[in-house]
Amino acid sequence: MTTITIKNGIKLAKTQFESIADLQDYLFLVQMENNYELSAEHIKLLKQREIIADKNPKDGFTWKEMKGKIKRKHV
Repeated sequence: MTTITIKNGIKLAKTQFESIADLQDYLFLVQMENNYELSAEHIKLLKQREIIADKNPKDGFTWKEMKGKIKRKHV
């Protein structure tokens, strides 16, 4: 097994990701977390949407379904 260690202490095992694209998505999110702050209004909106999603778990798509829809649009 190959492990990648990044300066900030994150260790990534190749078995964590199904593809290079998944690894890239993860690294992008980590970078955004370190360089981006949400406004109070945006946080409030996201919390409201989270409550709605929790009350209606069958509405919407799984992350896997959503990624498939996005990929099909770009093919």
